[in-house]
Amino acid sequence: MKATRFCLSVVRRGVPATSPVLGEDVGEISDFLASHADSLLKRASAGTAPGSVFPDEDRRALFEALRSGSDGEFLAGAGELAVDLVNQMGHVNSKDGVLVCATFENQGNTLSAALKLQVVSDHGAVLAQLATGETVLSAVKQVLDRPGELQKGIVYPDSRDGSEAVVGDKANQIEARYFLLAMGVRTEEHMKRALGAVATTLVDVVRLEDRPAVLRQLTSAAPGSVDDVVAAATAGLTLSRPVEEVIKELVARERPIGVVNTQAPLKATIVAGSITIQLNSADLSRHLGPRSCRRLDDHCPRGR
Repeated sequence: MKATRFCLSVVRRGVPATSPVLGEDVGEISDFLASHADSLLKRASAGTAPGSVFPDEDRRALFEALRSGSDGEFLAGAGELAVDLVNQMGHVNSKDGVLVCATFENQGNTLSAALKLQVVSDHGAVLAQLATGETVLSAVKQVLDRPGELQKGIVYPDSRDGSEAVVGDKANQIEARYFLLAMGVRTEEHMKRALGAVATTLVDVVRLEDRPAVLRQLTSAAPGSVDDVVAAATAGLTLSRPVEEVIKELVARERPIGVVNTQAPLKATIVAGSITIQLNSADLSRHLGPRSCRRLDDHCPRGR
């Protein structure tokens, strides 16, 4: 993978973003930027990056402009992202940094990326030097996030079915979601965490005596889409609501449920004995009786 063009904007809370300018040192910075983008693609291949979509067609078109548009369209798109990012940063205690937008060639495919790189502590003066053009990105890359440590980045398009972009973000932390909002992308719940959300929802909509059965069917179902997993888990059982309504609720969450890993571990709280035990999902239904199955989650409070 190699970068064919890039631009940067310095992004600071309460300060207008600097206008992006095409970087002249693309050859010197290419490996550094490509390593960041490649680390995100590897997360997708390993199944550790959630699927992501653009609810707004205009934002998808913007990332397409970063990928295949003219230099003018590229800079216009990058500038819009920088403005939106600064606006979102103003709502949280976010760190100042650099928004780098780039186009890459990767094994015959053209990709675009937006990466928020943060400066290592005690090197804040670097941002001022970049803002004024006193220095170039390649000269200060050693004080920026290292490849593999990037938390806020997006690569478009995504080769995975049902996902439009690969996103790296501390998405489970509310204070870090500003990046997702600024980029205009919505991420699905991670397939491992999705199991907890599905389990919690299903035990609430089946009869008390059917809770062990729904858990047994859920954890024995094949990993797959939320539609298929819920259908398999509820087969033959009576629900208090139509199954279509249950699926709609799961898909409408802030982090929608897309793919569910039915073999992921779950944490179960057994209310009767006030004991918390950690179980593999395959063992869950054998340990929880119909009167003790009150709450299931994946280490996060319900609704997060």
